[in-house]
Amino acid sequence: MSRLLSPILAGFLLAFVAAGAVAAQESPEPATEELVELVLFDGTRVRGRIVSEAEEFVVVESDSMGRLLIDRSQIQAVNRDIPGPTSPPGWRRDPDANSLLLTPTSETLPRGDGYYRNFLLLFNNLGIAITDDFDLSAMLAFPVSSDLQIASLGAKLRLVSREETGVGVALAASGWVVSGEKVGSLGAIVSLGNHRRSLTGAVNHGFADGGGEVFFFLGGDVQVGRGFKLLAEYGNSASALTDDTDFRGLINVGFRAFWESTSFTMTGFRPLEDTGDFLAFPLVMFSAHF
Repeated sequence: MSRLLSPILAGFLLAFVAAGAVAAQESPEPATEELVELVLFDGTRVRGRIVSEAEEFVVVESDSMGRLLIDRSQIQAVNRDIPGPTSPPGWRRDPDANSLLLTPTSETLPRGDGYYRNFLLLFNNLGIAITDDFDLSAMLAFPVSSDLQIASLGAKLRLVSREETGVGVALAASGWVVSGEKVGSLGAIVSLGNHRRSLTGAVNHGFADGGGEVFFFLGGDVQVGRGFKLLAEYGNSASALTDDTDFRGLINVGFRAFWESTSFTMTGFRPLEDTGDFLAFPLVMFSAHF
């Protein structure tokens, strides 16, 4: 496969995700209720859909906080016609919207949210949101052998939320120990869209004692059902694009099924080159939040 086909195929993958977003938008869905913002006397702002009202209270469903019962005596004002992403009634919010599979998004998790992720039964990942805009994570690989030991620490700082502006920006850093060798990376992430449909570009500069390398990923997702998403990713390195090598990048395509606090992701991973009869290698990830 020629080198020119790599970015072309990547474009097709992202076009596939974008087409899915359009299809999801055009397909019949339950009518979305009006999005409002309640301003409380203590300065708190609650954005969501009014589920029910009574003389003493209002029940609001927020994408991030669930259903809230708010006493009318606490409400100072109600702002209507609020722009911003919202989901059809009954549709779940992806608890792992802070990443695809190989590609991180610009989003962070709500403050205090913790999670456990298992990747391929081999990598165990724990994370916690210190604030709404700052996440920390740690990974430890299952000790397959004494010669292969892998551990890492990572952090992500969200600068701009894509849920609020439609464009998100974040910085990420990680440190790895791989069989005694220390490796680090610094990266920048830009995402377009929201938790239901998005496109993301991530650039990382990895460095070790032997030198450094720049890696990048392009990815997208689109929610096509109550708790179901399609994912597509393309990855490559700067040297593979500029040097005469056989590596043409890689693609990763699959789905995510998710519930309120858990998700299961499965994809097919393959390099962009002639691999004979080989089609794709399966990648799986399970996630649970607490």
